[in-house]
Amino acid sequence: MAAFDGPARTGDLGAEIADPRAWAVSFVEALYETRPLATSLVHGDFFPGNVLVTADRVVAVIDWEEAQFDWVTWDLAGALGSFCGVDDGFDGAAAARFVAAYRAAGGPAAPDDDDLLVPLLRVKRILEILQAPTDPEPRWAHQRRNLRSLANLPT
Repeated sequence: MAAFDGPARTGDLGAEIADPRAWAVSFVEALYETRPLATSLVHGDFFPGNVLVTADRVVAVIDWEEAQFDWVTWDLAGALGSFCGVDDGFDGAAAARFVAAYRAAGGPAAPDDDDLLVPLLRVKRILEILQAPTDPEPRWAHQRRNLRSLANLPT
């Protein structure tokens, strides 16, 4: 396994991300081999800045630059991380409300895959940390927050 080699300003994240990286690789490999998930065109970058709201109603989703063909449950997990995170933690009650609203709006991720939402969010956080050194302008404070949030996600 290659060590995380981010710039010195990230501190020693290599040791902290090695075990989560190994878990993420193993988890996704097992998931791919044993459990078919629905795929479709997904947004790939849900966060408040890409969702326009008027009068408590979503009126547009913008910035489709990261759109891709992927697991719809992966996209929902990413949205939960963006909209239901609190500091370095995760608001399970807000996530339940978010998923209920998603289902009411006809979201395509299967309810049978809801058990994967938090583990996939964990994978997403790990990937963001690992990809940071390749970003043109890495946000190291955000990646340290991602690392701290891994410890606070429910298991």
